Amino acid sequence: MTLCLTRLTTVPNVVASKVTMIGDITTPIAMLVIGSALATIPLKDAFNDKRVYCYTFSKRVVIPVLIKIVLLNDCLEILMIK
Repeated sequence: MTLCLTRLTTVPNVVASKVTMIGDITTPIAMLVIGSALATIPLKDAFNDKRVYCYTFSKRVVIPVLIKIVLLNDCLEILMIK
């Protein structure tokens, strides 16, 4: 499809509709697969693992704060240059 777009030609409707159907179903299928994998894990074991808490804390707090600091410093440098 990318090759067709770079040549500025159109994709046949039959192909485009099938690609769209496949693209629309990927998220629900991924949710079903992840849900079925999570269903096999005992709930007590999932909340007793301290690595999960560390990972979640770093992903939800530490990384966004670091990104904000980096972006803020970059914005300040850009403003100082002008």
